[in-house]
Amino acid sequence: MLRIDEDREHFSYNQLITMLACPYRYYLQYVEGREWDFLPSSISFGTAVHEVVKVFHTTLKNGGVIKKVKLINHFHKLFRKDVRENNVMFKDDSEFDELLSKGEKLIDEYVSTFRNLKPREVEMEFRLPLVNTYTGLLLDKDVVGKIDLVTEDDVVYELKTGSYTLPKTSVDENLQLILYGWSFRMIFGRRPRKLVLVNMVKTKKPKIQVLDTRIDPQKEQKLLHLMFKVNEAIEKEAFYPNPRGTFGCGSCPYSISCEYTF
Repeated sequence: MLRIDEDREHFSYNQLITMLACPYRYYLQYVEGREWDFLPSSISFGTAVHEVVKVFHTTLKNGGVIKKVKLINHFHKLFRKDVRENNVMFKDDSEFDELLSKGEKLIDEYVSTFRNLKPREVEMEFRLPLVNTYTGLLLDKDVVGKIDLVTEDDVVYELKTGSYTLPKTSVDENLQLILYGWSFRMIFGRRPRKLVLVNMVKTKKPKIQVLDTRIDPQKEQKLLHLMFKVNEAIEKEAFYPNPRGTFGCGSCPYSISCEYTF
């Protein structure tokens, strides 16, 4: 894997979408370093599910087999521990038990759906020079990230835990997948065969939604241009707040203490 000077500043997908959603939240989180007022239940749940899937993928990579019940018990342990140790905010008193049940069903279905995967890399971390490979422009900053799964047949997987089914066309515009496709090419010197978004939908009847797309050089070019422009806004300290009710302020972990909460 290509690795470079880790003392340089870096930029990530999470920083990108945070800045796009609310520049002031970006300031609070990445400049001021303010602690969150609370941990949203969706993040706690998603983190536990991701960790369980990581164990499943790693077991497959090593040629092993793991029982569903063991993975489900691991999910219970991780989620309960997070809730016990952090200020997790639930929408109501019943949500915790509901999420435990939904997590069980999603993990069960995920294992059944992807039991024949052949992983090459699990949670592959990367740190790459932030260069626009279409214009040659280079920033004194790196782009960092972690790809959930790369299989032996050059397929990149990104896992999400969502609250609703996504439109089929949404995968073509998924900025994270586009970034990971670009990163794959930078690391391996070739394009991935396919990009796959796995949406673990925690609706009343939980289900696994699998969407896939292929590299679109035009979208890749637009993403790099966007990243450079967002970085320019960060350097100019354009940290304005977005109004409540328009950009998801209700779920923002700074919504209690934010000076701009209306």
